[in-house]
Amino acid sequence: MRGLGLLGSLFAIVIAFSAIAPSASAYEHKWGTLVIGGFSCHYGKVTITMTWSGNSPYAAGQYVQMSYNDNGWKPYTTTTVGPFKPKINTMSWDGLKPNTRHFLRFNQQFADGSWDPSLTFRFDTPGCSADGFTVVYNTMGQLGDYDCLGGEGNGPNYVEGQVTVGTWDPYGLDGDGDGIGCEDGEGG
Repeated sequence: MRGLGLLGSLFAIVIAFSAIAPSASAYEHKWGTLVIGGFSCHYGKVTITMTWSGNSPYAAGQYVQMSYNDNGWKPYTTTTVGPFKPKINTMSWDGLKPNTRHFLRFNQQFADGSWDPSLTFRFDTPGCSADGFTVVYNTMGQLGDYDCLGGEGNGPNYVEGQVTVGTWDPYGLDGDGDGIGCEDGEGG
């Protein structure tokens, strides 16, 4: 009889744990969006500020992966940062190549060891020299749309701080034509 009492207590603990542990369906969710909040240029390298959505509160940790190649995330072709706590959804990434297409995804791991990667996002960094931004045509043939942070433009990409603009200014960042874009009140 004493053995049955111990077994009954163990059974009650398992039921109580099952009631508070998330079910497998709690892990099922849809990744949301990636928003590049801005670009900045430091000594010839680009820094992006980004926000994302769709991370699960039940994840044990989440990671951000970036690559220059769209190759299915093959090993040794990515750079990964993390783990971040599940509630984190914004960060800055320093040292990116200017005027380059980047591929990015989010990957979270759960306590049971399973992984949940997001879709692959892609974005193009603007040109950046040691003196600041140099707006040039992207080598991937994609202009995108860049506007001055705090300006009247509608993005989706924003340039923070003053930028050096050549004679060709496809984004309209240098309204007065003096070679410096995103001065106070200037640029889209």
